[in-house]
Amino acid sequence: TPNIILDFINAGGNILLTMSSTHAVPTSLVSVLAELDIALPVERTGKIVDHFNFDTISAAESHDVLVLDAPRNVRPGLKDYFEIPGALLAVSNAVGHTLGSGPLLTPILRAPPTAYSYNPKEQAETVDPDELFAAGKQLALVSTMQARNSARFTIIGSAEMLQDKTFDTKVSRK
Repeated sequence: TPNIILDFINAGGNILLTMSSTHAVPTSLVSVLAELDIALPVERTGKIVDHFNFDTISAAESHDVLVLDAPRNVRPGLKDYFEIPGALLAVSNAVGHTLGSGPLLTPILRAPPTAYSYNPKEQAETVDPDELFAAGKQLALVSTMQARNSARFTIIGSAEMLQDKTFDTKVSRK
């Protein structure tokens, strides 16, 4: 239940949550995220697409494998984990989320300005901007929340990002 997860965080436990647009996020996890001021699309499977920053090899038609520059440090003076200049990240089947204004929330990786989240099962090929969950930099792909007791809750919008084959895949940006 959401209360058990929140009690775990309050006891100092760390959680890593991964999601994928191929599977709906359980409502109990949506409730936990809401408690932490993190919002998901109503259908809990919103797909992120970008017609300008996609992998031309694996997603030439669907545009749902985002190709992003490696993120910069959130704060100056921190270790740079992406030390390779020009490194690219492939993000496939991502569920974007939006962050509230809580001071404990930090976006680690955001969607590009031209990306948007929509439900391919319910929305047509052309998407009405009024029906979008979020777009551009509103969409976080990886975020973290550090509680006042130093417990951490990290959310990764694409479980596929952690697969070995993703690290070995060659990507090409349009």
